[in-house]
Amino acid sequence: MSHAEQTVHRLFETPEGRRSPYPLYHELRAEAPVHQSDALGLWLVSTYEGVSAMLRDPRFGKNYSRQMDTLIGEDWRRHSSATRFQNSMVSIDGPDHTRLRKRVVKSFMRGNVDKLRPLIERMVGEFLDPYEEAGGGDLLQALAFPLPVTVIGEMLGVPEADREQFRQLVADLVAFIEVNPDDEQMAGADAASDQINAYFEGLIAEKRRDPKDDLLSQLSAPGEDPLSTEELTSMATLLFAAGFETTTNLVGNGMWGLLQHPDALAGLREDPGQYDQLADEILRYDGTAQMLSRYTSADVDMGDVTIPAGECVMALLGAGNHDPAEFADPDAIVLDRGRFRP
Repeated sequence: MSHAEQTVHRLFETPEGRRSPYPLYHELRAEAPVHQSDALGLWLVSTYEGVSAMLRDPRFGKNYSRQMDTLIGEDWRRHSSATRFQNSMVSIDGPDHTRLRKRVVKSFMRGNVDKLRPLIERMVGEFLDPYEEAGGGDLLQALAFPLPVTVIGEMLGVPEADREQFRQLVADLVAFIEVNPDDEQMAGADAASDQINAYFEGLIAEKRRDPKDDLLSQLSAPGEDPLSTEELTSMATLLFAAGFETTTNLVGNGMWGLLQHPDALAGLREDPGQYDQLADEILRYDGTAQMLSRYTSADVDMGDVTIPAGECVMALLGAGNHDPAEFADPDAIVLDRGRFRP
């Protein structure tokens, strides 16, 4: 086994890789920045330049069936957690993607999101005041989960009393997108998927009977090109789950990172202007989405390597964000980098 394949094994198959992938990203990038892994049956790209090119090159497209074949195995179609997303907005390309995306994109444009700023600022204070009075506590429970789930819940129209259950349900559901999930993980993902789907089917029926001023009511309304119930439940699950789960984890990752970098934390306290770059720097330093898969529709040259058409290619986002060719001191939180794009 080559050194690069040994690194891939440690990265994907050991607790070490999950706990601290960044040193292994450095090893892989130095050994083989574009690497064909026989063990995983796909290619891995670990440079900032390569990952950025993949995300902007139409020759790298989506192929959900192939992705599930690679991640789960060819029997993925018997798992409701996997089949439920095969026609989701994030799983498809072309006109079908555009049709679904245009139904929701306006709600997430800068102007509409800015209207939520006063509500978000008020909620942050309400969540943190008792945390401060108590002298600290569990930040994930006090802020990182309730803040984003409240924001996306209000936008979608998910009743407040129903939101708490989704924290564990979504954690169980996303196991199906891990590399080589085991039977127990898939069973948990399927059970969570079925429960979430049943919930949103009921909520969508309620919105159709008695629409409110929320995004799910707007999506459920009859019109020129109405979404099917299956499309609606998939869309609602995607927006609600992605709307809080990644943000909850990013708050946790960011706070943990700052505690490991006391100089950066002290800098924030001394100069609040540094907060302007904090979100991008935390996304770069320890983002909650570490990788994504694409498929080549033609031969693609990357450096001195040619990736043939029809291949699965995994962009290692976390590796690109720690590429020393792009970022000085990439393994540290640095809040005066100037403008950059993680």
